[in-house]
Amino acid sequence: MINRKRIIDRFNMGMSIFSYYINFNRICNLHDINIEAESFVSDICRILYGWDLKNANTISFNNSGYDLISEKDKIIIQVTSTDKSAKLIHTLKTLETVMRKESDLSGYTLYFVILKPKADESSKYMGRENVGYVCPNGIVFNQKKNIYDFSTFIEKVRGLSEVADADKMGSLDAFMNNNRSLFGPFEPEVPIKNNIDACIKEYADNFCEKLFRHLYKDAEVTLERVFVQPEIYDSDVPSRKLVSILGNFLWN
Repeated sequence: MINRKRIIDRFNMGMSIFSYYINFNRICNLHDINIEAESFVSDICRILYGWDLKNANTISFNNSGYDLISEKDKIIIQVTSTDKSAKLIHTLKTLETVMRKESDLSGYTLYFVILKPKADESSKYMGRENVGYVCPNGIVFNQKKNIYDFSTFIEKVRGLSEVADADKMGSLDAFMNNNRSLFGPFEPEVPIKNNIDACIKEYADNFCEKLFRHLYKDAEVTLERVFVQPEIYDSDVPSRKLVSILGNFLWN
């Protein structure tokens, strides 16, 4: 449970930093970050949703209407830092023109990823006729479900199970370790050399707060679902003295 919380907290922090960085670059009229963001979104979607995405501009230079595509999953994604309905309308009109010339995208599902914490404006658009966005024939688009923002990814991560989604959490943790400039440095695991190290690690991995006091009696420490029977030896210090020191360090 604590490992899951660590991953969620680390992901939330990284997304908060990334959101601020993108907004700052936008204010300064610096848009190179958008290119990096496309790769970032592609990796996140691959980990969280299993989509086999690639950059559409590597297939067709300066591709119009979408940035990422998965031919396997029949998905196209437009990545934008603009939370304006006009941007989405322009993309849909561009795709309509594309569909007139070629039908390769027929049956594809369109997603928008807004590089902001919350896509309030674009998701609430209804238009003059109160029908929302008009999608080109042949492309699937659900305004209520297919407009993602950073909060979408955060909620997805928060919903992961440490058991059922262990592979996803492991992949996400590895992704964050490879992007430490954004998600912060990971803490390398300390090698276990003796019973004291093992006991400390057991509690460090499973308890972040002193929810209740633990008791030591007759060289046994008991706790719900946890049993530790330390056998601590030192040539100069009696065993009971070491256990007492360890007990004070962990529980007092």
